[in-house]
Amino acid sequence: MLGIYTLLFYYIGYEYVYLGYSMVLGVLSFPFLIQVGKQKMEFGYLVVAIVSSLGAWWSGSFTLFYFTFAFGLCFMLNAYLGQLNKLPIVLLLLVSPLVSHLSSMLSFPIRLQLSQWVSKTLSTIGFDIVSEGNLLIISGARFLVDQECVGLKMLITGMVLILIILAFFERKHKRQFALWQIGLALAIGLLFNILANFSRILVLVLFQIGPERIMHEVVGILCLLAYNVLPLVLITQFWTPRGSNIISIPNKVSWKFNPNFIIPLLFVFLFIGGQSTLKETVASADHVENPLLDDLSKEKLDFNILKYSSDDLLVYIKPPASPFRGTHDPRFCWRGSGYELTLIKEEMQNGHLIYTGELVKGKDKLYTAWWYQDGNSITNSEWSWRTKSVLDAKAFSLININADTKSDLVQAVGEYLDAQIE
Repeated sequence: MLGIYTLLFYYIGYEYVYLGYSMVLGVLSFPFLIQVGKQKMEFGYLVVAIVSSLGAWWSGSFTLFYFTFAFGLCFMLNAYLGQLNKLPIVLLLLVSPLVSHLSSMLSFPIRLQLSQWVSKTLSTIGFDIVSEGNLLIISGARFLVDQECVGLKMLITGMVLILIILAFFERKHKRQFALWQIGLALAIGLLFNILANFSRILVLVLFQIGPERIMHEVVGILCLLAYNVLPLVLITQFWTPRGSNIISIPNKVSWKFNPNFIIPLLFVFLFIGGQSTLKETVASADHVENPLLDDLSKEKLDFNILKYSSDDLLVYIKPPASPFRGTHDPRFCWRGSGYELTLIKEEMQNGHLIYTGELVKGKDKLYTAWWYQDGNSITNSEWSWRTKSVLDAKAFSLININADTKSDLVQAVGEYLDAQIE
């Protein structure tokens, strides 16, 4: 029944499920994390699953659909095994689309900050190094701090490994870790993860180890083990789990009621929540008006994306998205077109912070800039536009301007923002 329930979830939402390394590691480690305590039915899982299902159906949020699946799964395990420990529940939250999206948003500014820290560190000890966004130039050699250096692989993998370590000590002590202990371990692990990334970038830049060399990956693994896993092992071995006792998983759990009468409800609500995956963004970007666009050819693409183009200029206006959904971010969309986004920087243009970068595909190069905009309200922060969308009912479109030369880009962005402010 668990298998059928999981396959139904994947069948409905497979387009949104990314089976990356961290997800596979989470699936493999999930059975190891499960421990059970006394026989106690937790109906809270069922309530959260039903509420998430109705919320997903209403809002079209895949995250809420995932929560329908996750808490429904916890209720089924609770019904057939007994009271669950906290580790498998935390794991389901860690590999959720919400955490994945938050990690994507946070890893980008962290990547820029780590690049500056590495530059200052090496500069302090006497190296000739310059930092330009995520580009580090040391003794004339260019090194890009790409997404993989501070991305989901290392972050989520480190968190999952921490849960595996805690599960080992749960089995050793025959007791469960309390939720605050798990939260503290993950918070400490996050700090160590940032240290591991800093150390990795420092070593790679110092010894100029490019991504094409096998040592690029070896250094990452060694830093993850030395600065993330090992310290948590040393810390947690002195911790005593403060939760309830654990018992061996019984062959059968006896309840005063038959859970088989409730389980079919989970399949029904999973199907209801799954309708969210069929709801695409219907918002339109047609409300965006700007004199810069008047002389450009206009084309309407899928998902109501507007494309304006000329011989030397390309502009994409992407319609407002739900604050609980992903966006057609240039950092990801251009990758799908075969371009690599490099030299990403925050720049001040006409009094507004925006992102700029270079798009490289073989010998082709484009210069790009993007930001989020609702009327005259402009921001390059995903956190800012999502918060305003929830609290102030704002509708932020994504503006992405591309040009053949840097000077053309600066001029186009300046004209666009000047006209918008007026």
